[in-house]
Amino acid sequence: MLVSQRLQRERPSEGFHIPVQSWKERGGEKYIIESMDEGELQVWERPTTHKEYRIGADVSEGLDVGRDTDWSVAVVLNAETMDEVATLRVKIDPDLFAWQLASLGKWYNNAKLLVERNNHGLVTLKFLSDVHLYPDIYSEKILDERSSRSARKLGFHTTVKSKPLIIDYLRELIREDEIKIRSPKILDELQTFVNLPNGKMAAQSGSHDDCVMALAIACFGCKMFPAMPEWERGINRRYMRPELKFYQPSQL
Repeated sequence: MLVSQRLQRERPSEGFHIPVQSWKERGGEKYIIESMDEGELQVWERPTTHKEYRIGADVSEGLDVGRDTDWSVAVVLNAETMDEVATLRVKIDPDLFAWQLASLGKWYNNAKLLVERNNHGLVTLKFLSDVHLYPDIYSEKILDERSSRSARKLGFHTTVKSKPLIIDYLRELIREDEIKIRSPKILDELQTFVNLPNGKMAAQSGSHDDCVMALAIACFGCKMFPAMPEWERGINRRYMRPELKFYQPSQL
């Protein structure tokens, strides 16, 4: 169990929906955020000009919505304070999840996206890079043992070596009260994330760990890419709020 009793929700979140493939109905707009009480995106803090954000994403298969399958999850953290500001939790095809990630990242000041590339994450990463041309996707330097040449691969690779590192870092942040977790879904998953008899760290049988993994990857992003000084952000247009169509309920 990773979570302590100190981690509790402070206030209700705002609900939003991120539509995909809807530019024909929205006057040519491709990336849209819609205010919707029961939307799949829950927001505790809207993006603020000049603030930096990191988004960790865990990608699922996206099929069979009615079954108890895994979820695709993206957790948005304030890169300076490590506060959870938003969480996206959906069952959607990996290519369409890329669309939602692009919209979410653009809204949060072109946040750095750290997407797990295991399994279906490769599809999401390909669409983010080749179709949506997202400007800031985390990549890793990989050494080819045969050729002794190095190359960069998009995404975060979760392995038997990297997983304990990011989970232990998350555990440290929770223990030292250096992270603010607001999502009840994340809190629930933290309660059932355990060390299994085989030595692996994962959710108990019948539970999920998608939110935990997305959160751990986002924390890794904050650690590896800390926020730049505020004065420097103030003169860097990269962290200005980009143009993105936002719909209030009265406009829907």
